[in-house]
Amino acid sequence: HGQVAVLRHLVEAGADKDAVDKIGWTAAMWAASRNDVDTLAYLHSARATLRPAQGSVGGGWSPLMVAASCGHFEAVQFLLRHGAPWDLKNDQQETAEKIAEQKQNWEIYNSLKKARVAAEYETARHRKHQDL
Repeated sequence: HGQVAVLRHLVEAGADKDAVDKIGWTAAMWAASRNDVDTLAYLHSARATLRPAQGSVGGGWSPLMVAASCGHFEAVQFLLRHGAPWDLKNDQQETAEKIAEQKQNWEIYNSLKKARVAAEYETARHRKHQDL
């Protein structure tokens, strides 16, 4: 919890919660890489972005992609529950689902696939109601 306290202090003092480091990563991406759900929760409450940093050199990766790549199921679940876009593509046109598949992180892959299918179902259901 010490990292969250330091981060909270920095943000309250005016630090940019979406600042990007020299490799294009945000604090949310680093938290996702460590499966640090407490830090992700604080960043979400502080309205940090769960998308890739704008104009970054990070290859278009999002915190969800990082968590999927690292095999961090808890971080993936947190990010999905809190609106992290599951359908974004990085500079190599890979989604978090594709990254999890390539890394053979099957629990994460199945979770992301389920999120995709549920979203596609809701979109189709919404379109059907509009057509009526």
